[in-house]
Amino acid sequence: MKQDGMNYAPKGKPNPVVEPGEFNFAVTALDHGHINGMTNGLLEAGATLKWVYDPDPEKVAAY
Repeated sequence: MKQDGMNYAPKGKPNPVVEPGEFNFAVTALDHGHINGMTNGLLEAGATLKWVYDPDPEKVAAY
């Protein structure tokens, strides 16, 4: 939500700067809301989300 700032994840337009599979990344500690915006930015740049970890399986499923 844009109002709370913590969980706001802006959506831009895809603008790949890498080829598929060229830049893989992982996310962890899903209890910080800005992870969503960071992930969006990397995906829009063409990166590949390969791994997700959080000790809470419900957070992983929601992510």
